[in-house]
Amino acid sequence: MTATVRLSAAPNHVPGWKMVANGQQIEGDWEVTSPHGSVETAVVIGPDGKPAFDRPAYRQAPYGQTPVWGRGFDGKVRLALIVQARPHSDAPGAENYNKPNEPIFFLTCPMGFLQQVRGKLESAMAAARREATEEVGRALVLGEWEHPIGINSSPSFETTWGVICALEVAIESVIPAEYDPSEPIAGHYWLTIKEYFQVMAAGTFTTGSGQVAYPAFGTANAAIFAFLCAHPHIMAEGLAG
Repeated sequence: MTATVRLSAAPNHVPGWKMVANGQQIEGDWEVTSPHGSVETAVVIGPDGKPAFDRPAYRQAPYGQTPVWGRGFDGKVRLALIVQARPHSDAPGAENYNKPNEPIFFLTCPMGFLQQVRGKLESAMAAARREATEEVGRALVLGEWEHPIGINSSPSFETTWGVICALEVAIESVIPAEYDPSEPIAGHYWLTIKEYFQVMAAGTFTTGSGQVAYPAFGTANAAIFAFLCAHPHIMAEGLAG
C-alpha cells in the first residue's frame, strides 16, 4: 500500500463506507468535524496505483495519555488509575455487538486534549500535569518522563499520534480531585503493579461499589506499558514487591 487519497481523487472506486445523513446517502467526499477532531473519506491506493479499499480516516486534536505513579506509605510502586464511563462502547462479546448498553466503564490513566493557553497550544507536559490534577488530584511532582514517539491508538482508522507523558508524584501529598460532572469518573484507585497486571490478565476490575470496569488496552494500557518498558527497574521492583 502506498498512499491514501480522498474519494474524489479515486473516481472509479465504489466506496464500501458510505455516509448516510437523515436517511440520505451523501455522495462524493464527506467530512465530519468537531473541536476535538474529524472523520473524512479516505481511499487506500495500492502499489499498482489503483484503489485497493476505502476506510474513514479519523484525526484527533492533539491529545495525551498520562501514567501517574508513586510509592505508597508501604514503599510499593503504585499506579494512579481512574474508572471512567465510555457510553459508546459495546459490552465485550459478539452477542453484544451494536446492542443498547448501559454505560461501560474502563480503567484508565488520566488522558485528555491539549488546550490553548493565551493563544498558544500548551506543551505535552503542561497538559499532562493539568490532566493529572483534574482527574487524580493536586500533588507534589517528583519526576517527569515523555515517550520519544507517542501513541497511535487505532492505526487502522486513526491518522494522528498522541503523546505519552508520565509523572511521578508523592502519593502522600495528593489532594484528590473534586467530582466534575463533565468528566464521568466513577472512582480513583492506586494499584500496585502486581494488582494492575492481575487486572490486565483477568480483563476486568471490580470497583468498591461493585461496578465492573475493563482495561483500556489500546490507550491507557499502551501508555502504561510504554512507561514500564522504558523503566524496567520500576516494573521489576513492582512485580517483586
